[in-house]
Amino acid sequence: MFKQTLAEIDYAQKNDIAGFEMELSALFTIAKEKNVQIASLQVISDYYLDGEYASVYSSETCQKNLDKAVDMAIAILK
Repeated sequence: MFKQTLAEIDYAQKNDIAGFEMELSALFTIAKEKNVQIASLQVISDYYLDGEYASVYSSETCQKNLDKAVDMAIAILK
């Protein structure tokens, strides 16, 4: 998994960029080029805010949100 540098995140914040996800944007670009449908459901696992990095990946809340995301995806795909 690629992660943004602190400098990139600082730039995004200073320029009103709410967030970015490099790998997914590439998949959406390919899907658009190939004229196929694509969807994404994401759960925040870590963040950088006000100069501080925090990870919630191993928290109970993150696990519950991941479980909900999987259940939602399965329900939509049925």
